[in-house]
Amino acid sequence: MFEVFGKKMYETVIKGGAKDYKTLFANSSSDSGCGYWHELRSFYDELDEERKDILFKFVEIVMIDTVSHVLGILDGSSSLAGGGFFEPEIKINGEDMVCDLQDSFLAYVEEQEKCEKG
Repeated sequence: MFEVFGKKMYETVIKGGAKDYKTLFANSSSDSGCGYWHELRSFYDELDEERKDILFKFVEIVMIDTVSHVLGILDGSSSLAGGGFFEPEIKINGEDMVCDLQDSFLAYVEEQEKCEKG
């Protein structure tokens, strides 16, 4: 169960989210939006294809770190800033997931990284 959860989180949040960002950039122009979005889009337009790939890899890393941190807070392996005591009870298909959410996600991420490196 844990492996399936990690895989589904990775596919949905990381790969799906990265695809959404790529689509957003591909289907908008530097004339669209205002403020921060306009600045970001202008920055993106100045990048060659190799640097665009690097940017999206960085976006994936940030997403992985964020998901991992949130899962760690939920499963009790990480704490919230300023402390506090929380006892989440998380079950998936009736199976207790406390202390395994972050590990199952990161195990799948590591597996994917090994596959990408060949």
